[in-house]
Amino acid sequence: MNGRTKQTILFSPLGWGLGHASRIIPLIHKELQNENKVIVAGDESSLSLIKSTFPGIEAFSFKSIKIKFRKGKSQLLPLAWFALRLPFVRIWEHRKLQQIIKESHVNMVISDNRYGLYSKHAFCVIITHQLRLIPPKPFGFAQKLTELLLKNWLKKFDEVWIPDYPNEKSIAGKLSGSNGLLNLKYIGILSRFTLISSTAEETNWELIGIVSGPEPQRTIFEKKITQLAQKLKVKSLILEGLPTQGDKIVQVSENVWKSGHLSDANFYNVVKNAKYVISRSGYSTVMDLLAIEKSALLVPTPGQTEQEYLAKHLAEKGLFESVPQEGLLNIEIKKLMSPVALNL
Repeated sequence: MNGRTKQTILFSPLGWGLGHASRIIPLIHKELQNENKVIVAGDESSLSLIKSTFPGIEAFSFKSIKIKFRKGKSQLLPLAWFALRLPFVRIWEHRKLQQIIKESHVNMVISDNRYGLYSKHAFCVIITHQLRLIPPKPFGFAQKLTELLLKNWLKKFDEVWIPDYPNEKSIAGKLSGSNGLLNLKYIGILSRFTLISSTAEETNWELIGIVSGPEPQRTIFEKKITQLAQKLKVKSLILEGLPTQGDKIVQVSENVWKSGHLSDANFYNVVKNAKYVISRSGYSTVMDLLAIEKSALLVPTPGQTEQEYLAKHLAEKGLFESVPQEGLLNIEIKKLMSPVALNL
């Protein structure tokens, strides 16, 4: 023992899909190695994922604001409804955090995209790659206003950790470019797969589909990958992004198997050894693929402007291929054979 005072650190990821939870896993691992006490607060699926890596970790429910996308391409109404509720949810989160800090004697808070988790009673960090948002086309005029609002929220934190590189090495492009705040800290990519050995075991899956994101688009995406795998007649494994359903691999048709979730080591191996990978263009998924040094065909969630921008930006950088969801079933096999992601 080095005599250092142990800290109590609260981690709390946003509950949109699993990406926000998965990318804090290496940070939790580091704090546990430093013998600090770690508490995790979040949504059921996020906690299930984190507990699969840290079975004995202290955790409790702290639900985050959710958004339910429509089946169609336009998500204008769901996004507008989400934007209207966000300031009120932020106030509620802030008040609840004060209670948690007092009851659990929290010294440090590390949240992921939860703008209400700041406090004068603990050192508060927010993780985000979005220093500016991309409004839907009818509201492009509000770009500067949203940037100023976001800047005002972020300055309330002691530090803003940006999982990206500055300047020309940036992965997120204009999303993560400096907004002038003095509390910004670029920390490089965050991925749980940086904890996995680079030696992958042989697997025999030709196509891996990585499904993620909010409903109903998550299910729509899963069905389209299933249809594509059947059309191309390639042995395929679809990872459904549902950790509460366990890690059993089940065959659902002649060429297609599915699993709710895989352990980090198994996930790494099947993706590393696959011929083809299809995934959303969520930023956490992109960071995971870069950590595995694997490229993919990116399919942004329709109407989610951040994912649409990232898919286009990363394709232009030559790191990934991209296609809109409505064009996925028309994709040719050669389009799936995208190059291995470049070392950054």
